[in-house]
Amino acid sequence: MSANPTEAVLHDAQELYEENQRLRAELKQQEKLYEQAHLELIQHMVESERQAKELKRLNSLLTKAYLNTIEIIQRLIELREPGYTEHANRVAEMSRAIALTMQVSRVEAQQIYIAARIHEIGKMSIPDAILKRPVEELSEEEKRVRFNHYLIGANLLSPIPSFRKVSEYIRSIGEHVDGTGLPEGLEGDTIPLGSRIIAMVNHWDSIFFMSQTVKTPLEGLQEIERFLGSRYDSNIFPLLHAEVLKRFSDNDAPRERHVCVLELTEGMELARDLKTVTNVLLVPAGTRLTKSIIQKIQHYQQIDPIAGGVYVKREIMEG
Repeated sequence: MSANPTEAVLHDAQELYEENQRLRAELKQQEKLYEQAHLELIQHMVESERQAKELKRLNSLLTKAYLNTIEIIQRLIELREPGYTEHANRVAEMSRAIALTMQVSRVEAQQIYIAARIHEIGKMSIPDAILKRPVEELSEEEKRVRFNHYLIGANLLSPIPSFRKVSEYIRSIGEHVDGTGLPEGLEGDTIPLGSRIIAMVNHWDSIFFMSQTVKTPLEGLQEIERFLGSRYDSNIFPLLHAEVLKRFSDNDAPRERHVCVLELTEGMELARDLKTVTNVLLVPAGTRLTKSIIQKIQHYQQIDPIAGGVYVKREIMEG
């Protein structure tokens, strides 16, 4: 005998109702899981943002500490090599610009910049008896120490992880592309690019701004050109040429010259205020030096060294 149609319909309706209830319960459970997951995601995002801000803050502190270290090193070098900081900053700016033009990464360009700022760090460990005397008066052993100051500087920095790449650049500044340089006689592209850039820029700035053996930027470039293929990389020279002419003109020729305290003579006129490292104004700019003033300067140099060196007006020196 067949089942009652009404009972079959009721049975199907009951099953449909139960399935509907089951699905509703499952959907409600899924909604709870979704809400919980969403809440956890929001909490995770908030925590991640907090951690990101903290990480950014710590990175900022580390960067500031690193740059402060560079400043301190420069000041220490300045005590041994007055006028160094201005020179090094110019070399650093031009070296970084040339590196970026050569499409190195910004990280590498910044490392080259840092290396240029402290490239003379090795001179801090060289005795004045060697550093301050004319090269022709030095013995062969003393010359070896004098001309290996880049290696000395690199060895000072290399144990410090954040300075290892910088130390590599400094180490090879004295190398020549023809293999005749120091300390290892590297050739061509085996010399780090940063070292090749800094070496060329350093030479140009030294002869134009520091020793002032050339009178115009172009004369300085012509002097560098004499050493292309032997000491310096010919591929870098066009970039140096463009960078120098973009930044400097004949009007930038120095109107003052740094003079060692022991080289001061009567009649020289100070181009800058003479201050000691403890910020004592010793002699104001514009003062014409006399024997008694020179003696005063030399006396203070022994007990409270001159900050930034002594600069005299170029016209007086050459007059």
